[in-house]
Formats: sequence, C-alpha cells, structure tokens
Amino acid sequence: MKFISINRLSISLACLLLSSCAVIKEQKEDTRRQRLITANQYKIENGMSKDQVKELFGDPCNFQFDKEYEAWQYCYTSSINSLATEKHPTTVNNHYVIIWFMKGAVTSMTTYDNISESSCTSYFRTIHPEDYSGRVVKLE
Repeated sequence: MKFISINRLSISLACLLLSSCAVIKEQKEDTRRQRLITANQYKIENGMSKDQVKELFGDPCNFQFDKEYEAWQYCYTSSINSLATEKHPTTVNNHYVIIWFMKGAVTSMTTYDNISESSCTSYFRTIHPEDYSGRVVKLE
C-alpha cells in the first residue's frame, strides 16, 4: 500500500510541476508579446508589407482571411485583481491589436480590450467578411 501511495504522490507532483512549467512559459510569451505590441503598435503604417509587420510584432497569434483581405490579431494579457470576485477570483484584461491587410499590404489597424478569466489567446474575435468593408483607409 505504501508503494502505491508514494507512486501516486510522485505522479501528482510530476503533473503539478509540468503544469507550472506550462503556465510560466505562457506568462513569458505573454510578456514578450506585450513588449512588442506596446513598443511597436504606433509604428504600423498604411501600405506596410506582411514581412514588415512580422519584423515589428512577430508571427500573429491569430489570422483570418477572406479572398484578398486578411486580418492578423495580436494580444497580451495583464492581470487586474481589483475586478476579481468570489465567483471569478482571477480576472484579467486582454489587449488586442488587429492589423488589416488587402492584397498583402496594411490598410488599417484596430485595437480592443476584453476582460475575461483567462489568457487572451482564448478570446479572439471572429472576423466576418463585412468587417473588412471600409478597412481600406489611411492610418493617421
């Protein structure tokens, strides 16, 4: 019996350590994305290529397309403990940037926030074809 209990304890500890490593890795990636987004979002210009955007932001966290239109989404999560409740003890603020392309060139950029219970990568907006209309505008 003691042998089985020790094995179960060992397995439980191993699972806990592995899940902790995954959380730490996700937090590091989130911090990296936050630095890239906050440092570079105002450097995006109308007409930039996808490669130029990747140089500033890295690979998109989410991308969607419809014919010649494409939307790349980037995000990072920042904790807001003041919004936590007993029912939802962990509340975070997710920050998003959508970079809109037409025929491979930037046409506009949109930002939005979302308050949720987990990482931003779980809450990307679904882009619909009608969302692209009016996106061929100059960035100011």
